[in-house]
Amino acid sequence: MIPIQSSIFIFLLGCQADTEKTFDEPTRGMLCPSQDIGTPENLDREDLYQFSYDNLNVVEKWFYETRIDLSSSAPEFIEFANKSMLFIDRSMGQSAGIASYETTTGLDWQGGQIVVENPLDGHHSHPFGATDPQGRMVLFMQTKTNETLTINRSVSVDGRFFEPVTGPNLCAQTGGNNCDHGRILQLEDDCYLMALNTEIHPQYWSLDSSYLPGTILGYSSDLDTWTFGDTYFRGCHDPTFDQTPDGISIYCHSELTNGLLRFDSTDGYDFDPLSPAGHVEFYDRSGVLLADRIAERTLQISDPDKHFFSSGAIRFYLSVTENLQEEGNNFPTIFSFIP
Repeated sequence: MIPIQSSIFIFLLGCQADTEKTFDEPTRGMLCPSQDIGTPENLDREDLYQFSYDNLNVVEKWFYETRIDLSSSAPEFIEFANKSMLFIDRSMGQSAGIASYETTTGLDWQGGQIVVENPLDGHHSHPFGATDPQGRMVLFMQTKTNETLTINRSVSVDGRFFEPVTGPNLCAQTGGNNCDHGRILQLEDDCYLMALNTEIHPQYWSLDSSYLPGTILGYSSDLDTWTFGDTYFRGCHDPTFDQTPDGISIYCHSELTNGLLRFDSTDGYDFDPLSPAGHVEFYDRSGVLLADRIAERTLQISDPDKHFFSSGAIRFYLSVTENLQEEGNNFPTIFSFIP
């Protein structure tokens, strides 16, 4: 989750336990390939991320395409079984939980059936997932129970019918009591990379106590067992990925810049959380910079997701809430943006 002022990898052979780095027992797992993904120096400085747009390059510009009225937020777009699918939290109506949609265009979404129902004592939201080595969809989701946020998962062979939600709770593996949103990308070496919002100390990295203060990276060969390293992005929430021939990028929403930062890596292992490549600009239907509207408190954004469709189209999606001054008329929806 992000402040209101302001959407991973398999190596089947050769994985071995990391012998160079010591983890607490719950975080022991497999790295693929085995290597140290330890903590860069100087990550505990209070002034670390006090960037301004004046000293960060604009690395991408995206322009409003259309509005997708699903009355929800935190979408996850997945290519699975030759289908473009959207998973989203739906808390309205008689049934509630994670809903599934399909599209042929990336704009006109059909369906809306609940595929993962909410538990009796909680609420599922913020889905994200990938296809495992057996060809199944593994859908992770935030589960809120008694004000505690955890990450659980469900598995499907067809993307329509999902097994009961199970653990293990990934939050415990990161060393935090709460975690709430992530994304997964499969790297060229077939490893999975997960970027996950989690509690990171010291707590001064969260400007508001209701938000989680950072994003941490984890690696897996099978989407089941994860190793979380200490390469993380303080004060940066709601990650999403990009993968090009030039390398891997992670985007996250920075509390201190009130916008989207991009961090680049050659292979998905060598991110430098101290050196963002720059920030990303989005423009609304009238050509107004969204950052200006956020500063004026007329608009909120959250949950970015960058997605490449099998058709070759590329879009950036944002959860957007407008009409902030109009109580009762400010439900979130989804905007799509194109280069």
